[in-house]
Amino acid sequence: MKAEISGKLTQLGGVSSDQVSAQDADLIQSYRNVGEFDLWGADFAFQSSLTNQWTLGSSYSHMSDDSLEITSGTPIAVNAPKDKGSLSLTFRDAFSGSVCLNSSFPAQSAVGQGTACITDGTGGVFEQNCVDSYAIFDIHAGYEVPNTVATVKLSIDNVFDTGYRSFPGVPRIGRFAMVRVRYEFF
Repeated sequence: MKAEISGKLTQLGGVSSDQVSAQDADLIQSYRNVGEFDLWGADFAFQSSLTNQWTLGSSYSHMSDDSLEITSGTPIAVNAPKDKGSLSLTFRDAFSGSVCLNSSFPAQSAVGQGTACITDGTGGVFEQNCVDSYAIFDIHAGYEVPNTVATVKLSIDNVFDTGYRSFPGVPRIGRFAMVRVRYEFF
């Protein structure tokens, strides 16, 4: 089978064993070998006790590229941002607040082709914009009910209701709040 994509002839194929009992014709897809490429990354994290009750934490990740240039076609997305990080502050186990930051990045999957930032919009009919950079703020609070073994916890993710997409083809994510009550029997 052959398909024409962006004016270039690309070979597509399906392979199945005669030992597989299938009702209909099956198409098996696999990744293709695109040759050699260089990709490196580093992760850093720290946590520090500011006092007996306050803790500060942070993390940062960096990759050399968020897409791979190949000689036989359009770039391939790594599906992760080049830069991402977080900063958190925690008061005992009672309260924590954190901010998470992600840089924009291209992404490809069966759900969506968010590659317009690396193909200049020539990636085909179903191509979407790349995932935009975003920053979200979360808070979590807990309260131990006096004279009981119950704990009430409140979590609010994306406090400022910043609509963001974490991957192409998925809906924008807004604020999410949840209250949990935990009771220990033993």
